[in-house]
Amino acid sequence: MKWKRITVMTLAFLSAGCRGDDAASPPESEVQKQVGDEHAAHGDTPRAAAVADMAGMSPEEHAAMVKVDPQVAKALGIRTVEARAGATSARRRAPATVTYDPTRLVRVSAQPGGQVRVVDVPRIGESVKQGRLLARLYAPEVRSGFEELLLARDLGEPWMTAARQRLRSGGVLDADIDQAIAEGRALDTYAVRAPVSGVVVARSIAEGSWTPPGGVLVVLAQAGAVVVEVVTPADHPVVGTPVVLSDPASTGERWNGTVEAILSSGDATGHAVRVAIKGTAPRVGIPLVAEWDASAVAGVWVPRGAVIDTGERRVVFVATTGGAYSPRNVKLGARTADEIQVLEGLAAGEAVVAAGTFLLDSETQMTSGGHAGHGG
Repeated sequence: MKWKRITVMTLAFLSAGCRGDDAASPPESEVQKQVGDEHAAHGDTPRAAAVADMAGMSPEEHAAMVKVDPQVAKALGIRTVEARAGATSARRRAPATVTYDPTRLVRVSAQPGGQVRVVDVPRIGESVKQGRLLARLYAPEVRSGFEELLLARDLGEPWMTAARQRLRSGGVLDADIDQAIAEGRALDTYAVRAPVSGVVVARSIAEGSWTPPGGVLVVLAQAGAVVVEVVTPADHPVVGTPVVLSDPASTGERWNGTVEAILSSGDATGHAVRVAIKGTAPRVGIPLVAEWDASAVAGVWVPRGAVIDTGERRVVFVATTGGAYSPRNVKLGARTADEIQVLEGLAAGEAVVAAGTFLLDSETQMTSGGHAGHGG
């Protein structure tokens, strides 16, 4: 098979600049010359196959290999490092996102629906107390329900109880029912009040607008609703682990929290945990960094930038002879802020691409019509 070469026009220009205008192709390495002489009688494909044999690669690994002139690789910033054997720091770091615990959110709806006549909803971020009037709406069926209530009042029980229950089932509060009975008149509107105390996190209400039955007018976040979700490495913190959160965009702003739930527990690629915040919570939506103490983990480690992890495949590119790079399927383990543990597929001391990995992966996809490292 022929070597795959970077096909981007920029690479061709850089390569030509390195060789001069009269050069037709980059000089072969000593390994390529040796293999070419040895297999000249077999045509142009055994040359690359022999290099693969010398490196101990399978035909599939060789088929996905990418060849880059060393001078071009340097110009493009393709950089390799050796996979290291050792242990991680006991301190873990992972990205975190401030969000709301859905179990602590209350959606205030207008069950009968209708036209909004009065709006008294604070702005987003402001607090409301339980029982506060948020809106008054008009609905023809509610007006009819009040009229039936007044007729039932004159008929006595059990008609009165039945009429009251119908209004309650339609979302009308007892306060409005009692007011209609006391005043002896059918009310034109019914009230929507805050069922709990909380902070307004969303509102979809405007005076004069029509709301369908069950339409959500306001969303309230109860105390303790702000949480932080952290996507962690395989050795995720257990429930009760203290976590320190910081905002990388600010100076010195930190929050303390505790892991209160494990949200997901997939494979070694990562887990999601929920951290409850102590005291005043950070603003929802800002990216944070979470840190916690854990046991040191020994193994083979590579920089985070060396791994292509799409969820379906996990690949590193290993530098071989003659400026070639071979994609290698790997199984991942623990992760730190800077490194990822490789459980299978890579040995300590092998040279892996730490910068320029996605450039090589893109070239492999273009030249082979698929993804590097598929299968295995």
